[in-house]
Amino acid sequence: MNYSYYRRYNKPQKKQSGFASFFWFVIFLVVIALGTKLLVGAMGNIKEEHRDEAVLTINKGGAELTLWGNTEGIEASSSQIVFEGDTITTNASSYVTLKFYNGTEVRMDENTRLIFESFEMDGSDDFVNLDLVKGRIFVKNMPNETGVMELTVSTDIMDIMSYSGAYLASNSKNEESMYGIDGQTTVKYMDRGGVEDVQVEEQKVGVGMKSYFDLTKEESFLARNSVSLVEDAGDDLSDDIFLKWNVGLAALQSTAVGEELVNEEEIEVESEPEPESEPEPESEPEEEVSVEEEVNEPLQIVVDSPASGTTIAKDAIAIEGRVVSGNATKITVTWSGDGAAYPLGLFSAGDSAFRYVADIEYKNFALGQNTYTITAYDVDGNASNSVVVVVNADF
Repeated sequence: MNYSYYRRYNKPQKKQSGFASFFWFVIFLVVIALGTKLLVGAMGNIKEEHRDEAVLTINKGGAELTLWGNTEGIEASSSQIVFEGDTITTNASSYVTLKFYNGTEVRMDENTRLIFESFEMDGSDDFVNLDLVKGRIFVKNMPNETGVMELTVSTDIMDIMSYSGAYLASNSKNEESMYGIDGQTTVKYMDRGGVEDVQVEEQKVGVGMKSYFDLTKEESFLARNSVSLVEDAGDDLSDDIFLKWNVGLAALQSTAVGEELVNEEEIEVESEPEPESEPEPESEPEEEVSVEEEVNEPLQIVVDSPASGTTIAKDAIAIEGRVVSGNATKITVTWSGDGAAYPLGLFSAGDSAFRYVADIEYKNFALGQNTYTITAYDVDGNASNSVVVVVNADF
């Protein structure tokens, strides 16, 4: 046998060290731990970056958005992101919703103007300030899991402050009001006539109570005369269609401009009376045999906003949708810009709603046409229907 061959292929095998295997196992665990920490940190940073914004949804009709620092508005579109300093004005026969990161919703009635005045952070607590210039809004404030979000809505006289619950607020030239719908809300009554606002009084407004001012009552209040600040609301809002829509007693018939709401309580289905028939002889009841069938619903998703083909004038947009059947464990979004399937990090198995933010700073949004393909997957890796959304950016 050739000596070189013997040395190459017949070397004595070295005994593997148990310490070396243990060392590499420890290194593997450390890498996994660091990777998990970085992923959690990245997800937290993404969530932090979106705390100071609201997502606009056009429920019916249309609205105008005036960006901070501008005097002329642009046509607003669903899923458009609203930042601090922006102003939203709804058109006639129009409803619009602003949704914040913790689920809090501010729904705007027709011919309403609302300014996203400011957003402030103090540790884990957030403070959002909105200025209701005119019109009406319905506020449904949701508690935040990681901290406190205090929402303040200002009118001419009132600063309405809430952490949770719901209320209806209005402001016009002749009157302003606040109605407690759910929970308890704090109202600070302000005199804004001087260099600085002065708080005159503070009251709690509960369910079924209201705080109402007309011009005469407002003058008396500013003159520091004794006026009733909180009183029983009675049936003032019994026929209010905007409120009925917000509390689920009425549904939108269409998103077309000018179409009315449908009051679900008033919908009656007329049926012809059944003809009288002779009673049948009684017979012994047959035993019912129940057959339980396990039905696995197919995994299906929909995108609520924006509508495909939407054109926006901002450099960011949020895509929001829902799992309508089945159980999704993962959702991916593929952008036409890079073709990579991005898994939504904030979506957990079993969630029904999902949200994806496209932003030029995240390098998943660009000038011109952007195509996003959204697909969900179940625990076995089976894919749902894929929804394609085209967004045109013109900023």
